Amino acid sequence: MDPINGTLNRLGFLFWNCICFGLLVAFGAVIDTTKSSHVGAYWLPLRIAFIIIFVLLSALVFCRRLQNAGLSPWLTLVYFVPGAGNLLWLALFFLRPSQSK
Repeated sequence: MDPINGTLNRLGFLFWNCICFGLLVAFGAVIDTTKSSHVGAYWLPLRIAFIIIFVLLSALVFCRRLQNAGLSPWLTLVYFVPGAGNLLWLALFFLRPSQSK
């Protein structure tokens, strides 16, 4: 279930999406509890860094699952389209792995 090398099956896709969601919730909680004690610009670089890491990790997981399903990795660009990305993300849970390896 390594999102860096190889492909991800449905279980790995679910696992890494839960990890990404957990990181998003944890970071949101940290920002929410510390926003009154610091000026917003103080946390801006950390917020930008986290967003970049979150988007790259999510896109990588999405790409690996597309490869496992036998689809083009270029469909990862659909991930960034609101609505269409969510539908494709949901469809990836139900697509079977490709038989050609």
